[in-house]
Amino acid sequence: MIRAFHPPHWNRIRKNLYSGTVFLLCCITLALSSFSCSKSNCRPDDPSCDTVSALILARAVQCSYRKSWSKIGSTEGNPDNLQAVTFSSIVEGPDGFLYAAGEASNGNDAAVVMRSEDGGANWVTEWVHQPTLNAGAITQILRAPDGSLIAVGNHNPDGTNTEVFLARKAPGGSFTVTATYERQDTNVSRALAAVMSPSGTIYVSGNAAVPADIAGMLLISGGNYTSLTPRTLVTDGVNPVLFSAIDPMSEIDVAVGGFVDSGASQEFTLGLSRSDGSYSSILRNVFSCCLGDPEFHDPTGLYHLGSGRYLMGLTPGTNLTDVRGTVLDIASNGSFISTEVDPNPAALTSFKIHGINQVASLFVPSGATGTPQINIRTDGEASFRVSFPPNTDGIILNDAPEESIRLVETHMLSNGDLLLPLPIHNSIVASEPVWIYRLACR
Repeated sequence: MIRAFHPPHWNRIRKNLYSGTVFLLCCITLALSSFSCSKSNCRPDDPSCDTVSALILARAVQCSYRKSWSKIGSTEGNPDNLQAVTFSSIVEGPDGFLYAAGEASNGNDAAVVMRSEDGGANWVTEWVHQPTLNAGAITQILRAPDGSLIAVGNHNPDGTNTEVFLARKAPGGSFTVTATYERQDTNVSRALAAVMSPSGTIYVSGNAAVPADIAGMLLISGGNYTSLTPRTLVTDGVNPVLFSAIDPMSEIDVAVGGFVDSGASQEFTLGLSRSDGSYSSILRNVFSCCLGDPEFHDPTGLYHLGSGRYLMGLTPGTNLTDVRGTVLDIASNGSFISTEVDPNPAALTSFKIHGINQVASLFVPSGATGTPQINIRTDGEASFRVSFPPNTDGIILNDAPEESIRLVETHMLSNGDLLLPLPIHNSIVASEPVWIYRLACR
């Protein structure tokens, strides 16, 4: 099983200030429903920022998520017999179907998009991307304002190095690779997170290497998505830098969170990529790390809340007994307050804001692998509550924690319900399918 490249995460369109039209429509709709509307709750992170989605999502910002999760589907029995499936991202297409992207095996690892026409119960193959026998995976699938679906991922088409790719499915069409990026041939470039701004611009963060350094990378793509252009490359001498969390606050300033490995110590970072390609640091701080692959600890889920305040997820810890999923509340001067998501050992694989709720997805170590857990904190609450308990249905996830696969992540539907795809260990089902769980809005 290859690493699913931080699915960091679907439609993370993190932006605090939206167009007046979207805000007005949101407030009008909520008013008609006898709800109050605050601008900070009208988040395009879930699942889009256009005016139609704003109307559909008006009630979703008031979701309580107090019910129990229900298993609603599985990739078992898919017609193409794809196995070892991992979904990193799910989006609703303009046709009303669900499209899930990630990786799977048809004998060799491949980047895959699967489609469900019944709300997640059953899945068929939409697209398999396997230019060679080298591994590939999709980080994020996004829906553009024109209804196109955009897949962002990593592949190795010539056997020399991993590259970033972008594939587009126009309405009524099929997926086609439209752009690729590598900083330098034979040196790795990777997409770890991708988001789309309300205007349709795609921002891709990750890292990109040359012989001299490994830089934190921010790529940009727009228009017909036929190019991926470096906007910012941040180096730190010979120390590897990567950006794994992203929030396009505006077309001018894009916030990026990441990780710097200096060997003797490890640091998490937060800074701003400017439209001129420059980078301004807000915070760089040493933290306890690492367990196995350092990317197990990557920052995740970056949100700008206004007035220079940010929320970002992180996992400090040096062994399985002391890892703790943590949410950082960061001020504009770089000072921050840390809140542990759970008092027990668990890694934070995804942090999202769904409406008025902060949703933390956790990997709970257990034996050679682990089990999933979801904790939720509603606006006004000081602590997180367990929503999806560990060991639910005896679930064991399909890889070890040091493999740093982002196995657990929630995805919000247009009615406010949450989906949770979980890749199942072969000790439960030999073919390692994904099981789909759903949590009702209210």
